Amino acid sequence: MDYRTYRINDSITLAHIRTDRFKNARLSVTLTVPADEELSPLNSMIIPAAFRGTRRYGSFRAFCRRSEELYAAAISDLNGRSGDCQTVGLRASMLNDGFVSSEDSAAGFSILNGVAEMMGELFFSPLYRSCDLETDKKNRIDGIRARKNNSYSFAKYRFSKLMFGKDPYGIPLNGEENQISRITSDDLWRRREEIIATAPVDVFYCGTASVDEVANVIEKHLCGFKGKSVESLPVAVIKRADKPRSFEEEGLYKQSYLLMGFRTGTVISDREYYAAELMNIILGDSSTSKLFMNLREKKSLCYFCGSSFDEIKGVMAVGCGIDGENYENARDEILLQLDEIKKGNITDAELEMAKHSVGNDCRSAEDHPEDYELFGSEARYFGGPRTIDEYRRGIMKVTKEEISEAAKRVTLDTSYLLRGTLKGGEDDFECD
Repeated sequence: MDYRTYRINDSITLAHIRTDRFKNARLSVTLTVPADEELSPLNSMIIPAAFRGTRRYGSFRAFCRRSEELYAAAISDLNGRSGDCQTVGLRASMLNDGFVSSEDSAAGFSILNGVAEMMGELFFSPLYRSCDLETDKKNRIDGIRARKNNSYSFAKYRFSKLMFGKDPYGIPLNGEENQISRITSDDLWRRREEIIATAPVDVFYCGTASVDEVANVIEKHLCGFKGKSVESLPVAVIKRADKPRSFEEEGLYKQSYLLMGFRTGTVISDREYYAAELMNIILGDSSTSKLFMNLREKKSLCYFCGSSFDEIKGVMAVGCGIDGENYENARDEILLQLDEIKKGNITDAELEMAKHSVGNDCRSAEDHPEDYELFGSEARYFGGPRTIDEYRRGIMKVTKEEISEAAKRVTLDTSYLLRGTLKGGEDDFECD
């Protein structure tokens, strides 16, 4: 599919894919702001709080009713990271206008126009009523408190705080309980005004509408933004860890969790990027990985294990659920399997399975417009492959020697153990 970008005005860049491959179209509007310890909780609430009521849609019920009129269009908020920045905004999945009834079509009915109009209401006309905000704050605080009840989620939260400290990458985007409790309607309104006045805006559309049709609805409903488009986003990359740090905490959990963070020395714009991707897959990001086959299957040192690679920040994380007494053995085995890759001890089967896994992921991604959006955004702001096919071709060229060289750049930064003090077996956990 042909992915192209267009400058709508000084604030808005449109990434557009015209295709009839999908019955549903995707429209997203993303605002990018620096991740900030004080402001990120506010950033994360400006859109969710708007769903409670706008000038035109006075309640959430009215908003849902309008969504149903638009052939059950689904609009939701987004809150994520992009480098050292926070991304907030809206995304929508809607029926392509070519599938509306003949009566609606003859009357000029447009789902795309209706969805853009609703998005404009959420961005530019929220009510932020105090009574609604108190309910949203209570729900947000309940979610933060519940984090402690999910032992693995809590372990990941603490690990991130300890490894990254004041680095924007380690800031909890949803904030802490004391921060949420202080937020007022006036705070939300002021922060929304600041973001609209300063943030660059990325609009992504994938569907049957032409670029002119999409540009028209943007100009009609979404042209209130005043920020300036940018060509790159900030991200501070530490290529190599100085000295490994180790932390241990206790919690009232049945299971213990070991998390280890590594500096890979490689980011998405580097020549070694594809090799680092495969290194991570071979180490721990598949059911045939070295960690799964050795740490879990052969030595039974963990209940689950896995690794992940953030190609923007150049960080690899390994996480596993263990019995506390297996901590040192599990840590040593993780380092041993990474060392095996550094030595070039990669079998043909491991390399083939890793590439096969990427091939499967790419085929799946081609069926999801949001993956086209992700590739295009990362390429624009951070370099690297612009398309799914370019990524796949880059992966398939990688050799064992290149993977070994990529692994040699990896250094251990932080080890964290959350030691469970209760007896009785495994906790419920989310492994992602």
